[in-house]
Amino acid sequence: MKKIAMLILLVLLVTSVSACTVYTPNRLPDLGKYTMKDADDPEYAWVLLKEDNKFEFNRHIATSYRPSGSYSVEDDKLTLMVSEEEVYIFLIKGNRLIFESSGSVGAIVEVGTIFELSTGK
Repeated sequence: MKKIAMLILLVLLVTSVSACTVYTPNRLPDLGKYTMKDADDPEYAWVLLKEDNKFEFNRHIATSYRPSGSYSVEDDKLTLMVSEEEVYIFLIKGNRLIFESSGSVGAIVEVGTIFELSTGK
């Protein structure tokens, strides 16, 4: 009887531990510079994710204004927040950020634009 009780307890323990390992919490994007995919010049447009949830966003090489502020991650969405009126949202797919929207600010970057984590500095 003790052996059956121990076996059941062991099965329950293994099941509960394996169930916990299936769950994956929100994956934060890697820090670094994400450059626009297929751009001729890597400086054309980019997103720089820094420590302490800070960012800088170069939306186009010809603009002098570079939004900066803080970012947050919820599920698979990266939100760059300059102010309540100026927010940029990206979908996180591995080492790619896919631009989804810019709130009320006029978009310079097209929806669906892909930014990839740059391997070079």
